[in-house]
Amino acid sequence: INLVINTGSVNELASETGLADLTGKLMSQGSVKMDFKTLSKKVAGMGGTVNVSVGKEEVYIAGSVLSEFASDFISAIADLVISPAFPASELERLKTDMKREMNVAKKVPQEIAQSKFREAIFKDHPYGRYFSTEEKINSFTLQKVKDFYNKNVGAKRPTLYIAGKFDDAKVNAAVDKAFSKWRPGPDISTPPLPQMTKQGSIIIDRKDAPQTTIILGLPVIKPKETDYTALL
Repeated sequence: INLVINTGSVNELASETGLADLTGKLMSQGSVKMDFKTLSKKVAGMGGTVNVSVGKEEVYIAGSVLSEFASDFISAIADLVISPAFPASELERLKTDMKREMNVAKKVPQEIAQSKFREAIFKDHPYGRYFSTEEKINSFTLQKVKDFYNKNVGAKRPTLYIAGKFDDAKVNAAVDKAFSKWRPGPDISTPPLPQMTKQGSIIIDRKDAPQTTIILGLPVIKPKETDYTALL
């Protein structure tokens, strides 16, 4: 069962790089009704796990459980996404984790290359902002997390995917019951992409590096073009 919400770091402002990730991490800490420990124990009793992850364009709340618990799991993830607790007690710990992970990533050749590539292609578009900074992460407050959630999460943006052997009628009823009171929220929105006007290359000289990372990009047609699927 996978709930995919059409939002992510693409909806961050320049001063918010990393805020979507922090919002997802805090969301994973439980709902108003069930804290992280209670939620984890409940889902484990269903024979599964629940995970929250954040990408450029999507937030994923997903997991697998035994089929007889599908309705219960749907109710649990609905509670998590509709009424996240955003516990203040976890904020600083998660920010510290983010800064540590970021500083490690900044030393990885593939991450460095990806950052420079995206910056060259997308400039100050959210796609071009790969790494946050310690200053930005330090500036994130619980209110900023809640504001990002309220501006970008709601019933207009998700798609729910369910696969496996289950009772269709029972599961559909569970979905309707669990998500029927979710506020509509914002429409799906993605900032327009900058247009590439010339070719270019970037060389990052890392002295004594044991390997070379090469990233090559080229323009492609838009997904809405009639030939897009045929060219995949």
